[in-house]
Amino acid sequence: MLEETRRVTPADVEDELAALRRSMVGHADSPATLAASVHNLVVIPRDPVGDLTATLASVIDSHPGRVIVLEGGAAEADTLEAEVAALRVHARRPAYAEYVAIEARGRPAAYLPELALPLLVSSVPTILWWAGPPPWQDPSFARLATLADRVIVDTGRSVDGLADLSHLARLSSEGGRWEGLGDLNWARLTPWRQLAAQFFDIPLTRPLLNRIDQIHVFYGTDGAPVRPLLYVGWLASRLRWELEHVARGDGVWKISYRHGARSIQVSLVADPSFADLPGAITSIRLAAHSPTPATFTVQRMDDRLCLKAEAVTGAALLGSRIVEMPELDDADLLRDEMARVYRNAVYHAALREAAAIVRQAEGEARSLRLGIGE
Repeated sequence: MLEETRRVTPADVEDELAALRRSMVGHADSPATLAASVHNLVVIPRDPVGDLTATLASVIDSHPGRVIVLEGGAAEADTLEAEVAALRVHARRPAYAEYVAIEARGRPAAYLPELALPLLVSSVPTILWWAGPPPWQDPSFARLATLADRVIVDTGRSVDGLADLSHLARLSSEGGRWEGLGDLNWARLTPWRQLAAQFFDIPLTRPLLNRIDQIHVFYGTDGAPVRPLLYVGWLASRLRWELEHVARGDGVWKISYRHGARSIQVSLVADPSFADLPGAITSIRLAAHSPTPATFTVQRMDDRLCLKAEAVTGAALLGSRIVEMPELDDADLLRDEMARVYRNAVYHAALREAAAIVRQAEGEARSLRLGIGE
């Protein structure tokens, strides 16, 4: 995937990139093309999954830009090295992107933001992707975020998903550098949100949207229900429900909302049959009981590759279909997130609602502990 690789000093990166562009004109696969950058993608590979270079090539093929990979960490000896290369982004035609990797160990690792700044292509958006567990304790994270228009993390890789959800909500409320905050776990919800919204695209079912009074969300065991909470937060924020009460038990969350005179009851339930997909949504069921019973269900099938969507009103089946939906990899998720360069207001609203559920659950737990102590 990487061609024309050159080891250089950080001070010589721009000169080497210029030499790389000249050399590509006479590339053996001529006519080779080195795509113009429409954004900068800055990557911190603290815990990447799979082949990071292949992931970046797949993303840059559809979102052309300069890739800057920053590796830093503790070491007994101080080191600072750089690499410049052409990242081949298409297997069948000679299309490339600029690739720069900086490796800083020891004391230089504290200066990753300063090392990245002169490498950014000016006048185009910058996306920062932290490939690993959310890095709240890393001192360089907040400083790197000041360079970026979008900051993308992944609560799907969290050690404590609920704590990270609350932390993201606090950053979101600060605005500023966090206006472009994003989460790959949100991108994982896209098919589930789309299928639920499509239930109510037709005039027959649209009035039922404001009559929903019961929701069940099942998720894979052995993982924090970050995705289910974001999904419920999305529904609550879009439909303007008011959170009333949260109770959390062993693998079960009971959440009560109100919308005017209507009460909405939500259950999140761990599903042991999908223990291989910890924290992933396995099925959702939206129900309205008045004046005519109706249910809207999206369910992951046993093959793990498809979703089945079904709508029933009374005793009549309105529609049923099966759509392919394998688990998305990092490249798929990044492409989804990078389609929006700036603030995703829908995500931020869902995040606030999800964090409010966590906050109230923690408050209830504290109250119970205090009551027991008394």
